[in-house]
Amino acid sequence: MPSARCLSRSISLPFRLARQRIWEAKLSNENEDQPPQYMFIAMCRHFDSEDADKCPDTNASAYCRPLLYNETGTCTLELPGDSGRFDIQPLRRPTHYTIQSSDGRLFELNFCSPISDSRCGFTSSDGVSVCEVNATTGGKSRAIGITQRSVLQYIEEKGLKMIYHGPNDSKGTGGAEITLVCNENITFGEPVFKAELDNLYKFELETSLACLAWPVECAVFDREDNKFDLGQLRKTDGNWEVTDPGQGKMRFYINICGALNPVKTYVCPGANVGACRTNASESTNLGSVTTGPKINADGVLTLHYTGGSPCEDGRFRHSTHIVFHCSRVENGPRFIKQSEDCVSSFLWETPVACPVK
Repeated sequence: MPSARCLSRSISLPFRLARQRIWEAKLSNENEDQPPQYMFIAMCRHFDSEDADKCPDTNASAYCRPLLYNETGTCTLELPGDSGRFDIQPLRRPTHYTIQSSDGRLFELNFCSPISDSRCGFTSSDGVSVCEVNATTGGKSRAIGITQRSVLQYIEEKGLKMIYHGPNDSKGTGGAEITLVCNENITFGEPVFKAELDNLYKFELETSLACLAWPVECAVFDREDNKFDLGQLRKTDGNWEVTDPGQGKMRFYINICGALNPVKTYVCPGANVGACRTNASESTNLGSVTTGPKINADGVLTLHYTGGSPCEDGRFRHSTHIVFHCSRVENGPRFIKQSEDCVSSFLWETPVACPVK
C-alpha cells in the first residue's frame, strides 16, 4: 500500500489509512435575541492507525495539508480505502518519446521502461528513461532519469507525477519530473518540456490515465417514467467474461458502470477501463467508463465505453457498445461483432433491462 503522510507545523508521521475531510454542523445560539443558526466548520480528521493520537485534530485549516502517496519503481498506484487507482503502463512506448523545447534542446523519454533505439546512445540495458540529446554541457548526451529510480506520486489537490531521479545521489545530478494532467479527451498524449530548475527537468503530459474515476449514474428513466437500474449488474469481485466461439482463445471482460476489477489471471491496460479483450499474447483496452446507460430514440437501453487502445490501422480507438434486452433469465453479455471502426458490440439479455415503475 502506498505511504501517506500527515503534515503539521511540527510533525511528519507515516500512517496507513487516508485522512478524511469532514464537515461538522453545529447549532449556534450565542445571541439570545436572534434565532439559532447552523454553522459548518471544515475539519481535518487525520488517520486511523495505532499512531493516530500523535496527530492532533484541529479546526485550523492550516494544519490540513494535502496527502502524499508514493509508489517506487512501478507504474501503478492504489489509493487507500478504494479511493481510486492509477495505471500509466499504457504510456510505455517500444522505443521512446522525442521532445523538443522552444530553444531547440532535444530530449528522449519513456514511461515504465528504459529508452531504446536512442539518439542519446543508450540501449534498454542501460536503464535510462530520460536523457538529453547532445546536452548543452559539452555537447555530450547525458542521462537525466533512471528507470529503477522512479516514483509514481499522487498529491491530493495537486495531481499525479512520475519522478525519475538522476544517476546517483550526489548533489547536482538532477532528475526528471513529469506532471500528468487529467484530460478525459486524450488517452495517450505527448509530453512537453516546461522548464529546468536546479538540474530538475520538468515535463507535462495530458492523459485520461491521470484522471481519478468518478462514479457514474447507473440508473436511467424512459419517457414513460420506467426505471432501469444497471447497477445490479456491477461486479465488485471478478468481471463478466465473454468468449468468442469463432476466435479460439480470445476473451472479453466487462464490468457495468465501473472499472474492471483487478484479477491475477489477466491484466487489462489503463485506468477506469470498463471492457477489455485478451488473447494468448496481449490485452486490448476496449474503452473507459465515462458515462452511464442511455435510452436511444427507439427506446433501447444501451451503454457505451470509449477511448480504448488504438486500432490496428491507427485511425480509430477501440470502444464498446452494449445493447440490453429485457429477459426473464439472466443470460449475461454475448459478443456480436467488431465493426470496421473498432466498436465491439454485445447483446445482453437480462431481467434488469425490464421496465420498473
